[in-house]
Amino acid sequence: MWTRRRLFQLGLAGAVTSLVLGTAPVVGLDERAVLTALLDRLFDPGEMTAPVPSQTHAVDLTLELVDGLAPVTRLQVRGLLRALEFGALGRFGSRFSTLAAAEQDAWLLDLAEGPYPGRVLLHALKQLGAMGHYQQPSTWTALTYPGPLLDR
Repeated sequence: MWTRRRLFQLGLAGAVTSLVLGTAPVVGLDERAVLTALLDRLFDPGEMTAPVPSQTHAVDLTLELVDGLAPVTRLQVRGLLRALEFGALGRFGSRFSTLAAAEQDAWLLDLAEGPYPGRVLLHALKQLGAMGHYQQPSTWTALTYPGPLLDR
């Protein structure tokens, strides 16, 4: 039973998740598939020589970061992933992770330019993904980043 107190404890992720779950089926979520699809769209190198996140350990590193968070925060992140995944059902009739790249980009743009909850959802997931993606030396070349000074 969702109470106002429980939603307050879960913060924005809990509120968005409860809204999404009100219109989406309650099913399991393959967090790895959602995160892989998201990171591939957010950190697509385009014509640069950097690898696509799915070709690296970005998803594993991001999930490790999430696992190291406090229990309530882990639940919030899972709520954000669920909201991203099932929120696309209303506009595209399919989950985010199964959409074509152009539709994924359109959904992410809707979140980025839409109301505050969607912008926060995208910003939070983007921050987590960036921490996992940019930890890897294979991503540094495109940024012309030589690596940490302490490693030299």
